[in-house]
Amino acid sequence: MEKAIKSLISTVNKKMKVTYKGGGWIDARRTPTSGQNMVNSLEEFIDAVFNQECYDIPELREVEELLGGRLFSCTLEGEDEARRRYKQATMTMVSPEDIENPSEELIELLETARKFFGGTKIKFNSVPTKIRYSVEW
Repeated sequence: MEKAIKSLISTVNKKMKVTYKGGGWIDARRTPTSGQNMVNSLEEFIDAVFNQECYDIPELREVEELLGGRLFSCTLEGEDEARRRYKQATMTMVSPEDIENPSEELIELLETARKFFGGTKIKFNSVPTKIRYSVEW
């Protein structure tokens, strides 16, 4: 599990360093089947790419598809858009209470995602190597 989470974070941070350009208007699809998703900030970019990478994890694919690539939402601390860095990203998983009339299937899939990560919040730094992260409830 730890290896999967570190790999996910590393991929997100590598894409940020290579793909993100300040000033926004970058296409960052949330799922392979979603349409264009133009982002205007580093925070939106991390949000979209993290969800896209979660889609590639077989245990999370179905819930990401049902939520349109919005399983997690992102907040950044210490953001330096020009240098494509941040002190800490916090990815918060959507809960059934946040969704209007969630189906039993969706509630079960969200529980599976919580168990997969071991919590509902993932905090991490902006480096692709020497990743420091924590998972919280």
